[in-house]
Amino acid sequence: MKKWAVVMLTILMSINVSAKDMDLNQFAKDYFKAFVATQQVDAKAADLEQYLDYLTDDVGTIHIPFNSDDSRHKGGKDKFKESMSAMMGKNTEFKATIEEIRVFNTTAILIRFKQSAVYVNKEQNTVSPWAMMITEILEMDGDKVGLIRRYHD
Repeated sequence: MKKWAVVMLTILMSINVSAKDMDLNQFAKDYFKAFVATQQVDAKAADLEQYLDYLTDDVGTIHIPFNSDDSRHKGGKDKFKESMSAMMGKNTEFKATIEEIRVFNTTAILIRFKQSAVYVNKEQNTVSPWAMMITEILEMDGDKVGLIRRYHD
C-alpha cells in the first residue's frame, strides 16, 4: 500500500507543471499564435477556446484607458470570453508580428508586437483601418497566465 501511495504521489507531482518547468519563450509564441487566430475574420469558437486555455479561470486584465482594474476575479475567464466573442469577426485583414519577447525568470513574459486591421461595424456601416504597437505583460500563475497587462503606443 505504501508503494502505491508513493507511486501515485510521484505521478501527481510530475503532472503539476509550473512556470519554472516550462519554456516560457515558446509559451509566449504559442500564446501569441492562439491570440492571432482569434482575431481573424473567420475565427471560430474553437480558436477562442484554444486561446482561453492559456489563461487561469480568474484571469485579470488591464488595458488603459479601457480597463484600469487589474484585480483577478472568479469568472474572469468567462468575462474575457464574453468580451472577445463580441469582437470576433469584426476585424478584417488582421496582421500581427512579434517584435520582442522577454522572459522575466518564471514570473512574467513581455510580448511586444505590431498589429493592424480594418474594423468593420455593420450596424453603423463604417470601416475603420487601424494599426498600433502593443506591449503585453503576462504575469504567470503556474503554467497559465493569471494577469494580462496591455499597453499600446
